[in-house]
Amino acid sequence: MALGYMAINRVGSPTAKLYDDPSVIEAQAIPVEHFLSNKEDVERQEYRMRVIVGRIVTRHLQWFKENFEATPHIVHDNTLQSTRKSLIINLGVFNEDPSSTQGAIGIYEKLQKYVPVVRN
Repeated sequence: MALGYMAINRVGSPTAKLYDDPSVIEAQAIPVEHFLSNKEDVERQEYRMRVIVGRIVTRHLQWFKENFEATPHIVHDNTLQSTRKSLIINLGVFNEDPSSTQGAIGIYEKLQKYVPVVRN
């Protein structure tokens, strides 16, 4: 048996492209520099690490808790969207064994009844 559900995510994927979109290119065509950290990435990561360590120190060490205020949240592009909860829709229980291949196939076949297929 498996519990089935669908979710409408709070943060969408506006950059997701369909495969027939001409702006989508193969990964091997992307220059290597795009996969490596640049100065901005390193600075952003250093800031995040300082915030995280600051949260841990101010939470667990009394002197720091009384004398410093840790940053409560790192603001990002999807901060507002992340404050909302995802909508979860219960589809019920499927009488299939999700740990077997045949059971997983049966669950996917039943789920396809609920999910519309996007085609051009």
